[in-house]
Amino acid sequence: MAMQVVAARTTRPDLSAAPISPSAARIVAAASKPDVSVGELGRLAAVDPAFAARLLRAVHAPSFGLRERVTSIPHAATFVGVRGMRNLALGLALRDLAPRGKGQTVLSACLRRAAAAQAVARAMRVDPADGFTVGLCLEIGLLVVARADAKLAEALVGLAPSARIEKERADLGSDHASIGASLARRWQLPANLVGAIEAHHAEAPSAGIAAVAWAAERIAQPFEDPEIDAAVERARAAGVTIGLQAETVDEILSGLPAAVSSLAAGLDLDTGEQADLEGLRARAGQRLYEMNVGYEELVRRLEATLRERDALLRQLEEANARLDAIARVDALTGVANRRATEEMLRREMADHDRKGRAICVCIGDIDHFKSINDRHGHPAGDEALRTVAGVLARSLRAADHVGRWGGEEFVVILPETEIDAGALVADRLRAAVDSAQIETAAGTIRVSVSIGIAMATGPGCSGQVEKLLAAADAALYRAKQGGRNRVERGAIE
Repeated sequence: MAMQVVAARTTRPDLSAAPISPSAARIVAAASKPDVSVGELGRLAAVDPAFAARLLRAVHAPSFGLRERVTSIPHAATFVGVRGMRNLALGLALRDLAPRGKGQTVLSACLRRAAAAQAVARAMRVDPADGFTVGLCLEIGLLVVARADAKLAEALVGLAPSARIEKERADLGSDHASIGASLARRWQLPANLVGAIEAHHAEAPSAGIAAVAWAAERIAQPFEDPEIDAAVERARAAGVTIGLQAETVDEILSGLPAAVSSLAAGLDLDTGEQADLEGLRARAGQRLYEMNVGYEELVRRLEATLRERDALLRQLEEANARLDAIARVDALTGVANRRATEEMLRREMADHDRKGRAICVCIGDIDHFKSINDRHGHPAGDEALRTVAGVLARSLRAADHVGRWGGEEFVVILPETEIDAGALVADRLRAAVDSAQIETAAGTIRVSVSIGIAMATGPGCSGQVEKLLAAADAALYRAKQGGRNRVERGAIE
């Protein structure tokens, strides 16, 4: 699968910002003229010490096989020839365009196409020097892009050709073929070479040098496309299309890594290690293995993270439940607090409103509670509250509710209960408290409660919560006034 590149749109590359030495530009332009002489190119080269030094290194390379040392620039130019001088100048331009310390991938792509085009040109009996020239310029547009965004330029090299052109046009407003052709025009390369550079990504090849450029592009791609074997098949098909044997393409493919390294050394360029196709396949397999191992480890970590998250969620739910329970329970007595009791009463009354059934509420108050605190101390009073709460809770049905309303007051909710039955329950609660013995540090004490009870019935009872409580409270007041330790009924007004 081709690599996916996500990048912000980059401004269209500025060709005027592409820095190459004036001497190199002059030599490229002059070498493209049909009537230029080697002597004239030698004189142009002598003006630029850097180019002159490069020329001398080129003629002393082992491929020239010179037996004596050449120190004269005009003499060296005669060995290299017009096309060789042009290619040396283009090599210097390539080095000048390369971003410092970056762009190894793009530089390798440029030299790979130069070597491929030179080999294809020889096989097709086209001038190899022209092949080298056009091949060197096929990716040179990406070097311009790399000066502004090296990461984007290197990522583009690894894309499939169609996706790459589409990506370049989307992000740059142009593509590397058009950029390279524009540079070639500025350097006054022959029109047929410019056209070959511009059309090297066409669907079908033309003839001559254009066919060389078209095939060289496809022969270079197996070293860049993650799907190596598919790219090799495309390279062989491209070779057959322009009249080469598949075996010839395989020979060119096998020789490209060494050719790129040799070209890079001659141009003083750092392109890094050049792996052959078998090495790339092995790396791809290793990368796939590492990706699988990494994926499995990622899955394990994700599963562990999910387990930890689920455990934390359970702990959080349990903690929230405990906090909710704490927030709803009276800390001293262990029964519901006032807020929870009022919420339960409102829910029950809304339910009874829908069903049209009766509900009773009792308000009980411990008699003479202040005297217990005064006579036996507050710890005894607290124990009395706990005991009364426990007696009330144990004496009720599962459907009933008891809560501490505040101070020494308790509220009991009796769902689906008529007033007569509710009064009997209230009196049973009163009697249970009256018979309870409360063990305190001051000794055993006994208490009593006065209870007021009132009933509400639907429909419309859900809106009578306050009236129901007021009626029960008024009945409690009458029970106190009537002698305490008794039950009184109240009615909603």
